[in-house]
Amino acid sequence: DIGLTHDEAIRNIAHADVHTAFFIEGDTGIGKSSILIPLIDYLNNLYPDDIPYESFFIDGLASQDGDWIIPTLSKQEGIIEQQILQHMKENLCDKKSVCFIDEASKMPRGLKKLTGTMVRERRIGKYPIHEGTRFVLTGNLVEEGFNDAFDPTQGNRWTTFRLKKPTGEEWVENYASPRKLNPLIQWFALEKSAQLGESFTEVNARKYKSNEDINVANPFIFNPLVPKKSFVTFRSLEIASGHLDRMDLLGKKTTYHNLLGSIGAPATQEVFRAITMGDKLPHADEVINNPDTAKVPERGACSTIMVHKLLNMVSIKNYKAVWTYLLRMEIDCQFMFLELLKKRRTNENDVLKITEALARLGEFTKWCSTNSWGFSEDKK
Repeated sequence: DIGLTHDEAIRNIAHADVHTAFFIEGDTGIGKSSILIPLIDYLNNLYPDDIPYESFFIDGLASQDGDWIIPTLSKQEGIIEQQILQHMKENLCDKKSVCFIDEASKMPRGLKKLTGTMVRERRIGKYPIHEGTRFVLTGNLVEEGFNDAFDPTQGNRWTTFRLKKPTGEEWVENYASPRKLNPLIQWFALEKSAQLGESFTEVNARKYKSNEDINVANPFIFNPLVPKKSFVTFRSLEIASGHLDRMDLLGKKTTYHNLLGSIGAPATQEVFRAITMGDKLPHADEVINNPDTAKVPERGACSTIMVHKLLNMVSIKNYKAVWTYLLRMEIDCQFMFLELLKKRRTNENDVLKITEALARLGEFTKWCSTNSWGFSEDKK
């Protein structure tokens, strides 16, 4: 198993000694920086009686020497001192924070050395770091070739672990579905779940005879042995989702080229294959206005896409129509809809209202009884 999941990473950092800094490395575009907010929430729930943690985000890629401290002449002492910039002092020394340095391994050499001093000696210039402040750094894998490397003596100052890529299915359940990303993108992530969850290091470890064989094995993801201008990451899938949402306005030709430049040719071709199938699906207003007669897709890709369309359209106003339509689909589509809706339930008040309304619907309670299914009662 390569690396820790997002949840494991958060628990690992939160339960460590406050003076232990972490460097999270991982494949490009897998959401390393997305750990910050749930980490803050976890820490504040873990230590509810303490002063709450605040987040301090630093973009290492954009940081330059002089952004944190600057040399100044002390007139009294007649010597050069390192003067800390006010925003650094406030966030690192005066507050208890999680200092999250994204793309830390791409910083200039001077800032890398300064980071080592901060996390190990717990000071910046002459100012001590707040006793409760924690440090988390991120960067890409060295093998990716993006110049992500710390000097070994610097790396010896923190604990490094690898963040595992989620599968397409995990990404849909935990990220894409709750954020109502385009149904076609969610379908693609589910269809190619294992390949999207694969790291190029796993592919290359299989020792294919040629780069062409490597590309055939996984044509979607980034691989330094098979350079591509565009490729699939979960970050670029979210970008592609936005382009697909505007396809009615911009047209298929423009959308096709936008996808080519976001997720690459192999993924674009797969998505457009699904678009052809999706053109045969009923529009939202057809389902809502005529749930008993609107066309129901056959089993397969079309039905999966339709489930995600229903999830994106369901509301407290139309949930009865959506459920009436769903009852005409395959049983596995009904389970998929409800399981994904349950995932969103803990984070969205509107979804909570929908599920509570469904629970009072006679047709729904009858279905639950027949299929031994129910919404979990634990709520955040």
